Amino acid sequence: MPPGLPGWRRAACLGCTKVVSEARPPWVVIAGSRDGTHLIAFPTGPERGASTFDPYDPPTDVFILGVAHEDCREPAAERLRKQEISLASELPRLSFEPFPELVETFRRPHSDRERCPFCGSEGPLTDEDIFPVWLQKAVDDWAGQTLRGPGNPWRDYLVPVCSNCNNRWMSTLENDTSKVIKGMLVSASAELGESDQLCLATWATKVAFLLEYWSTSGQLPHEFLVGLAVWSRPPPGTGVWLGAQSPTAAMTAKIDWIPGTDGDEVGPVGLWVTFSVGTLVFLVLTRFDGRYAAPTSHPLVAQAMLPLWPPTEGVVAWPRDNLSLGKDGVGVLAEVVDVTAVMP
Repeated sequence: MPPGLPGWRRAACLGCTKVVSEARPPWVVIAGSRDGTHLIAFPTGPERGASTFDPYDPPTDVFILGVAHEDCREPAAERLRKQEISLASELPRLSFEPFPELVETFRRPHSDRERCPFCGSEGPLTDEDIFPVWLQKAVDDWAGQTLRGPGNPWRDYLVPVCSNCNNRWMSTLENDTSKVIKGMLVSASAELGESDQLCLATWATKVAFLLEYWSTSGQLPHEFLVGLAVWSRPPPGTGVWLGAQSPTAAMTAKIDWIPGTDGDEVGPVGLWVTFSVGTLVFLVLTRFDGRYAAPTSHPLVAQAMLPLWPPTEGVVAWPRDNLSLGKDGVGVLAEVVDVTAVMP
């Protein structure tokens, strides 16, 4: 299958020539004229692309030229303009049409349960465990809470996503995350590199967004879900923190909202989710206006919560300063976090 068409799996990057995996975004499809004069790269964000021409009125025939890592977009374009890449003699032609289903949900919640919340596909749809089976097994019987059998309260936390998203980028994210979290659950401490921070922050954001989607509260704008899938990192306006606790339950979760203040629009201005798995406590705050929340005014939060996103350069230690949030980290954060403050 030519790279860029539905069903492609792996291909050489047009920029660096290393392998691009469809299951490991962010990457872009690069299309345009064979001589590189007219080029377009997509997706660069929810319903976004970067183009040197009007895609709805192209000056020449447009072909799918290949794929590139997001960071290799400019080098790939330069190589194409210099004609340093040997293209196939036959390339798929490309035409563009607007996607009204997605455009209509921008700044509105995704409410169509017959479509995937991440890509808008009609399916086939599959049930996605918000708290994956590997995680439930890892914390089973923690603090006396069994997650086996019909008494498991988390087995019904399912949301419909398309099989392509579920089995590709989401599966890759779960595999990467399980390698980090399983080690943390059996250890009293951990050192997290930048890739670990990105992995945990992206996964925690996915859990938070799907918890909101599962709750059917209908507040999170659709482009945040799409952006998470396109970028494979927390969308702009999303902050993620990680703390530690001595748990009294295997898993807990709480969904709330960042309230508007004077001058804001009526209704919530962001999503506030805290959840715990074993000794790990995650705090995810997403502001819909793209600004970043600054919940660290309380000494306990400032000292005990390790910022995962936006990322910290180098290696960071968890738990932060060996501090614990006690037996109920989710409950503690609900009492002390100031979610209305924003970063300057």
